[in-house]
Amino acid sequence: AYVYELPFFRHSTNGFAKNVVGGWELSGITTVETGVPVTVYMSNGNSVGLGTNDTINRPNVAGSVSYPQTFQQWFNPADFSAPALGQFGDLGRGSLRGPGRQNWDMTLIKKFGLGFREGANLTFRADAFNVFNHTQYSAVGTTFGQSTLGQVTSVYDPRVLQLGMTLAF
Repeated sequence: AYVYELPFFRHSTNGFAKNVVGGWELSGITTVETGVPVTVYMSNGNSVGLGTNDTINRPNVAGSVSYPQTFQQWFNPADFSAPALGQFGDLGRGSLRGPGRQNWDMTLIKKFGLGFREGANLTFRADAFNVFNHTQYSAVGTTFGQSTLGQVTSVYDPRVLQLGMTLAF
């Protein structure tokens, strides 16, 4: 989180420049996250007869998993194979990494003093969430045997703008 008073025209001798153009404040919250651990599960009970459920059994992995990191293929589903009937897969729990996130939410604020009463002011604010409007992936398909395995299945919200004004007297 940060707050920065913009230095432009803050101490200007020109009344218009000082009161309208100067005195703006920029604040924001920046979030930078690595991807969360992801586990691929089997879509069918390959371990039938072993007393387990589908959320325990996982596929086999052939070597290292490749990460193209595109919307259609966050990780390569061809790197996995089904274990033999009645066997457990060798892919570890949480061994894959989901998409990370870099998000910038910012606010521009200006407080205008009003002369009709001491302490009266009008505050204008403009808020931008995901200000740079870049796509941020949030979830990936993790069920082996389904067509969405390895694909991004949801994204965070695009840029959202809002304006606000407050009169205090």
